Amino acid sequence: MQEFRTASIAADALEPLGFEVTRAVGVTGVVAVLPNGEGPRVMLRAHMDALPMAENTGLPYAGKAEAIDEEGGKVGVAHSCGHDVHATWLIGAARILARHGAGYKTEQ
Repeated sequence: MQEFRTASIAADALEPLGFEVTRAVGVTGVVAVLPNGEGPRVMLRAHMDALPMAENTGLPYAGKAEAIDEEGGKVGVAHSCGHDVHATWLIGAARILARHGAGYKTEQ
């Protein structure tokens, strides 16, 4: 429940697309609704998370973030479990939905 920055990035990406964004849902959650009239609804879900460990890979792009754990100690933060990709694809899908709006039809 410490992904405030990532949640803000997601919310900031959705607002300009016309989504009604609610921040801080259940602490760090983001709920976004794209008004599109009556009819079927589509729900997309992505989660954001990090692992409480340092990224000791030695790679130049390894994260160096630190956080305070539940016991009050400093701990490394690793985004090595794929959740950043979840947020990225969700923003991409949201852009497509916003661009096509009510006129978007799937092929039968």
